Amino acid sequence: MRTKIVFFLWVLVSAAFSQTQVNLAVKQLDDLSYSLKNSEVTIAKGESVVLASDLKINGGTGTYEYYWFPTNMVDNATLEKPTTKPDKTTSYYQTITDGNDCRLYLTYNVIVKDDGNGTSIPELRKETINLSLSPNPAQEKVTVTLKGEPTNAPIYISISDNTGKIVYLKSINSFSGSEKIPFSLDISQGVYLVTAQGSTMKITEQLFVE
Repeated sequence: MRTKIVFFLWVLVSAAFSQTQVNLAVKQLDDLSYSLKNSEVTIAKGESVVLASDLKINGGTGTYEYYWFPTNMVDNATLEKPTTKPDKTTSYYQTITDGNDCRLYLTYNVIVKDDGNGTSIPELRKETINLSLSPNPAQEKVTVTLKGEPTNAPIYISISDNTGKIVYLKSINSFSGSEKIPFSLDISQGVYLVTAQGSTMKITEQLFVE
């Protein structure tokens, strides 16, 4: 898309004003976006898999940078499509950043089957951690409060829109039993889902943005 911007320069010449018109064409860059047909894959225990193998990045500017976590679960956390070999079902999170520091967040789930004798998917228990939002409804800021059983495993807190796209993502390396995680909001009005997920728990609450 090209937008025509017109500037008027007023020049003082012999005590009189003359008008000069300068036309500038400004090219607007496409928004940073991605397409991913499959955000989940099932493998047998002991197998390896390439994460987000059909991922395509569009728009933005400059060179894309990638970061996956848990970083210790992939062969290279800065690759667009790293390889992983989990021994249990794991959720992976990717941050994509372009040259203007615009960011996208992606979630990819690898479900590990236990050699046909069931699956190694851990039971996700909501009662292990309580999640609350303040204020809710929110405008420019919201604080996510987590309380519950301490754990040394990481917990990921995401805010996603009604299409499932993650718009904000933070992580806690270890959970002491009580944490407050602030988010600054720069998103449209609407209803969003705030999710806290760890290795054995997942809980979601609705966030209303005014």
